[in-house]
Amino acid sequence: MATANRIAPVGETFSCIEGVLQTVEIHGKEQFGQGFLDLIEEGAYLYNSEPPAHTLTIAESVSNNGSIAFVHPSYGRKRFSYATL
Repeated sequence: MATANRIAPVGETFSCIEGVLQTVEIHGKEQFGQGFLDLIEEGAYLYNSEPPAHTLTIAESVSNNGSIAFVHPSYGRKRFSYATL
């Protein structure tokens, strides 16, 4: 996670996360979208894990059963990815 003093433009930290992206793709059996990869290549995208962490904390507080279904637009309604909170 990129928090506190590790928040920086991805161009400054890409060498640190390049291998991690490949590991996530291999073990997660998913691929990062081209839009995200383009942001990394450009280098100005601010890599910051705090906003999504805050979002998941809020989602957890309103969840009744401890999980939330996430739907990626390309999957349609047939495929859900569940995150246990």
